[in-house]
Amino acid sequence: MILFRYLAGHFFRSFATIVVFFAGLFLLLDGAEQMRRFARYSSTSWPDLLLLIGLRLPDFILRFLPPILLLATLLAVTRLSHNNEITAMRAGGIPLRRILLSFLIAGGVVTLSQGLLLNHVIPVTALVSSQMMERMKQGQSAMQPVGELFSTSHDRDLWLRDRDWIIHAEQAVAQQGVLFDVMIFQFDNDLLRTRIDARKAEFRDGSWSLVDGTSYQFGAVMKAQKFTAMPWQSQLDMAQLNRSTPAPAHLSFSQLRRYADRLQREGYDAVLYQLARQRRMADPVTTLASVLLAFPFAVRLHRMGKVRRSLATGVAVGFVLYIIVDLFNSFGEHHRLTPELAAWSPVAMFTGFAAFLLLHLED
Repeated sequence: MILFRYLAGHFFRSFATIVVFFAGLFLLLDGAEQMRRFARYSSTSWPDLLLLIGLRLPDFILRFLPPILLLATLLAVTRLSHNNEITAMRAGGIPLRRILLSFLIAGGVVTLSQGLLLNHVIPVTALVSSQMMERMKQGQSAMQPVGELFSTSHDRDLWLRDRDWIIHAEQAVAQQGVLFDVMIFQFDNDLLRTRIDARKAEFRDGSWSLVDGTSYQFGAVMKAQKFTAMPWQSQLDMAQLNRSTPAPAHLSFSQLRRYADRLQREGYDAVLYQLARQRRMADPVTTLASVLLAFPFAVRLHRMGKVRRSLATGVAVGFVLYIIVDLFNSFGEHHRLTPELAAWSPVAMFTGFAAFLLLHLED
């Protein structure tokens, strides 16, 4: 336990150093860019800009967390090796795998925090910052209350799909769960079987009902039947009445799953949301794999007496790591790979390469 606390202390101090460096880099690049973009609007104040930059910072840090953790591990191990502490530990009978385990546990704390932030904090900060930027572009105050993700709207000329139903409504009021001037078409093997015209459709007590309309059945003989009220067996939910398209970054893990299921049920492409959901699970594992990858690099290069090369290699490997993750993400977005392969292939590559280096590392 004493050894773990000592090594974890080195790790977290190195981690804090690298995070501060990346935060400074963010302020220098993105912060200056936001000031340049929005300072020209008279309604934008310094508190607006500072709040916007603060909201965007967590997403930036988490996006670069694998390279950050890789550099932190390299820096911590290099410092220990430079002071001959790794040599002293091994001379005292402590194997390298025990030292590595301490770093993995410390890295696991970071990745656990990353998972919580990705699912509970980043969607909120990303949504609020995007809404702030939209208001600032329109010359409005950025301090106005932000709306809900699926805000109430009165959509007109709305087309929806629910399994084999195609639905058209002249107007939808999501808050009240009402569709006005509804036409419903049901197809069977591309043949129109049923058409229903109704003055409105209402969602009450968990089910839909149609009010004041006519039902047409098409077959050998067309049949028409008028009704004042008729139950409608539909899985249409309230979220579908709002046709806004939220960015995947603005949704939590559970919201991503529900929204992707909704798009698939309606017959739309859901790959961006499926990929984002897989990335939410894979990113923390990628971050932990970066610790596994950095450790043998730091030990091997220091044995060669090349401390500076160790850090330079860390920067290069971190850059390659970020590029590979982004490349596979692009493959997934453009349907070159399934969302699962696009999200988890980099994890498998980094873990496999790290295992290879560890197996060839003398204990």
